[in-house]
Amino acid sequence: MENAIRHIKEYWYKYLLETLVIVVGVLGAFALNNWNESKVRLRTEKEVLDQISSDLQRTVDSVERSSSSHIQIIATAMELLDHMAGDEPYDEAISYQLAESFFYTQLDNDLGGYKTMQSHGVDIIANQDLRNQIIHHFGQRLAVIKRRESILFDFADKVKLYECQKYFKHTFEVENFLVGEETATGWGDIRLRSEPRDYEVLRRSEEYRYHLKTYMETVKWYEVGIQVFGRETGELVDAIGEEVTSRFE
Repeated sequence: MENAIRHIKEYWYKYLLETLVIVVGVLGAFALNNWNESKVRLRTEKEVLDQISSDLQRTVDSVERSSSSHIQIIATAMELLDHMAGDEPYDEAISYQLAESFFYTQLDNDLGGYKTMQSHGVDIIANQDLRNQIIHHFGQRLAVIKRRESILFDFADKVKLYECQKYFKHTFEVENFLVGEETATGWGDIRLRSEPRDYEVLRRSEEYRYHLKTYMETVKWYEVGIQVFGRETGELVDAIGEEVTSRFE
């Protein structure tokens, strides 16, 4: 025992050096691990922000397309009401207007980036203000606009499939048409039409005109909502872009 103590006293500096080397090595390993984790976290945060931004930009683009359709729907409904109030005879163009006047388009709302953020934990977004804006957008603002959308869709379907179906041989029939023709209901090379059983009966129907006017006003109401939503979504895209530029580029 005395020999061991004497040995330690004689070579204490060697043991101290070895201890220091071990401690520095352990601390260095921790620091390196933390640095690696920080890099991974930053890379993940950027990927999440890029994905959310891409999803939101698709929504902005979708709002623009929907607004274009709404303008066409309202214009078509007004033309149809004018024609029904007059005495001009029925022609095939009316069948397209009858379909287009109760058309609707669905907003593109991709939740992929938001769900990815949630899977990593919402605090993966370091900027608390930006994080709260993203959560508010997907958790509240999107829910509001989807409720408006649901009201519009339900009303159109109720009129087409139940309230006014009796006036038509069919409510929606797919027909080929020339690509590029301006219609609210055009997808690629198809167009929709609704052929009435008796146009004169339809034209005299107060019920149908009431539903048409109500739907037109509902489209206007929905359009106001998506314009605000589209502007707010664009502002969020800009905020994310500023965050990515300032911190990752």
